[in-house]
Amino acid sequence: MDYTNLLLPAGGAFPVEQYLIRHWDYSLMMTVGAQRLALIDEFCSLEIIPRYYYEDPIEPTGFRVPTQLEIELILRPLRSDDMRKLAWIIQQRHDLFPILIRDYYDTSNSDHERLMAYWMRAADEGNQILLAVINDERPFSFAPPYDDDPYRWTSIVYVLPEVIGPILVRLPDEDTIRWTDLPPWCLYQRQVFRRRLYLQKKLKPEEWMQDPDRMIESCGSCLHCCICAVIVILVDRIAFETGLPLLIFVDYNANTIRSIRFNLNRDTIRDIINDRTNASETPWMWQQSEVGDNYRATGNLAQRLYQLTDADFADP
Repeated sequence: MDYTNLLLPAGGAFPVEQYLIRHWDYSLMMTVGAQRLALIDEFCSLEIIPRYYYEDPIEPTGFRVPTQLEIELILRPLRSDDMRKLAWIIQQRHDLFPILIRDYYDTSNSDHERLMAYWMRAADEGNQILLAVINDERPFSFAPPYDDDPYRWTSIVYVLPEVIGPILVRLPDEDTIRWTDLPPWCLYQRQVFRRRLYLQKKLKPEEWMQDPDRMIESCGSCLHCCICAVIVILVDRIAFETGLPLLIFVDYNANTIRSIRFNLNRDTIRDIINDRTNASETPWMWQQSEVGDNYRATGNLAQRLYQLTDADFADP
């Protein structure tokens, strides 16, 4: 994808840039780069982003235009003009569309480049299904050395925090909310989950007795759909070795909800788009995928999401 012909967004146009210029402390005894990274960490941990971090061309919101010093010292070193254009696309477009991220680069291997070109054509053929393609090593300058860490790709937030949202949850005239629980319009899915769990326990009591956590996680796929902020297709070293990129469903705080290696082609990418909010149509994508550690039945976010009671854990 070519972003070079897009107009360059004005300084301060992104919520992360507003956060940086509003919270910058010139008195701190730390390097400019270190303070920038620390503030980005703080920004990514916010659950609510004020409306005045967004510029409204019609109604004043309190949006602040950065000074030239702030642009030169704080904002310009954050990312290149091309990265800012890409960030604008990610911020403005719908989060139903996946982002293809390549985090492994061996430029001496021509087979990798051919395979990457094939995946990009297959995923984007004719319909511009992909929201964005990040096929650039520069955003990973803050990443640790490559060691097959499945979370290494999340270091991209230090250049493109827009990748993990929250972008499109914002309602007119309201603050943006990074949902750490179910959005209000998905609360019904919690009822669906509990009913599904009750029925599965009745139908498959032996499976429940053998591995209740697995049944909870499988039935919870309807909830997982609702908290998905972005779909990432990760091209890592294993993808190049096996021919199978990693499909990752990510929440609003960069936690992996589910993941699965898959054969990226026109049909599978359309499955991802068409079944974005329905966990019953494509079992390979939801039921057969592996649940992220935080969303396992015993994970850090499990109780907040599933809200199970003692009655739910009772044997059938």
